[in-house]
Amino acid sequence: MVMYISKMESLIFCVIGGIDPHTHFQLELMGETSVDDFYQGTKAALAGGTTMIIDFVIPKKGESLLEAYERWRQMAEEKVCCDYALHVAITSWSEKVKEEMALLCKEHGVNSFKVFMAYKDMLMLRDGDIYQVFDKCRELGAIALVHAENGDIIVEVSKIHELIKWYTVDGSNGTLKDISNKTHYEPHPNADEPAMDNAAMNEDRRTASVDNTNDVNGNDKCVNAKKLLASGVTGPEGHPLSRPEEVEAEAVYRACVIAKQVSCPLYVVHVMSKLAANMLEAARTDGWKVYGEVLAAALGTDGSHYYHSCWTHAACHIVSPPLRNDPSTPDALMEKLKR
Repeated sequence: MVMYISKMESLIFCVIGGIDPHTHFQLELMGETSVDDFYQGTKAALAGGTTMIIDFVIPKKGESLLEAYERWRQMAEEKVCCDYALHVAITSWSEKVKEEMALLCKEHGVNSFKVFMAYKDMLMLRDGDIYQVFDKCRELGAIALVHAENGDIIVEVSKIHELIKWYTVDGSNGTLKDISNKTHYEPHPNADEPAMDNAAMNEDRRTASVDNTNDVNGNDKCVNAKKLLASGVTGPEGHPLSRPEEVEAEAVYRACVIAKQVSCPLYVVHVMSKLAANMLEAARTDGWKVYGEVLAAALGTDGSHYYHSCWTHAACHIVSPPLRNDPSTPDALMEKLKR
């Protein structure tokens, strides 16, 4: 499909309509629903020159793949404004799932299946089950997609066992103040106002540090979610701390290794860090059939927003894997795309 884009002087620019391979319209997950439905999302896509989207079918607990697929088709057909297709997520493994993968592929044209290595006890699959899914994908001629983060480490394991301390960085003079006894950010009714619960700290930026390290600027450190929660850290600033780059990179490499064992092509969704991108580049250099996807957000900004004084501003930047604090990450990922 060709779409008119713009006119400059005597020139008319036309390009082939874009395909967005990763959308989540009307997704209900963790008690929330994504803000864009299929009408709003696809209308916006067309306005930007994207003429096809590929959304993700994610079954609810106890729902079969076929039931979930039909539910997504019904949601999309009622509202969609452009061409669309569907990936299907595999969130459990059984003989029934294996059979339904074949039916979806042969009777409904589905040719991509996604697994999660994160979201433990909700969507995450163990390595043995991931192996089985990848093997079935190869048999069907489908491509496997993976959300690559080490879910166990995020929830349970920490390389750093010391006490977490909190500091503010005073906006006027840059001095550090220990505020370990202060409470975490709370949502503020006015998104334009600072979200700190102590008015005296409105000019401050809250960052995290761990005893016996030099990091007082929120740089990625492997501090697991349980320790953060136990220390009273429940705001957006805790998100990147529980999901450092190596947790993403390890999972990317592990997924590549599993896919290689069964000769299954692998597509790693939302690569967010330089370490993860380097893992993919090394695998591709060695001839492995792996591909990486980068989100526009990862190319356009970084994780500094998680420490913004406005809770709403910080929360609006939450993605998993998180945006990285290293400001050189967007340019590095863009360079990978050029190759």
